[in-house]
Amino acid sequence: MGSLLTVWPRIYHRSRACGGLLRALPCPEMPSPPNERQALERERAELLTQMAACRRTLENAPPLSRAGRERLEWQIAAAERRMAEVERRLAGS
Repeated sequence: MGSLLTVWPRIYHRSRACGGLLRALPCPEMPSPPNERQALERERAELLTQMAACRRTLENAPPLSRAGRERLEWQIAAAERRMAEVERRLAGS
């Protein structure tokens, strides 16, 4: 099992003021976490991009195998279901 320093994705240092206890340092390169609405809006934009890419592939690609076409159709359907959930949650907030 790894040490505490390798398990946690934060930067730690030993603080003399706290008797040598490990304390988390703020990590300046990490963006602040978005609120739920911002996260849902970002996900909605990503889903639209993903669905458009799958549809373009279905329309413009050379004939796909049946399995390839079904996989793309499944991805589009899954994205549409998730989009409906995201829209519902955005309307409620």
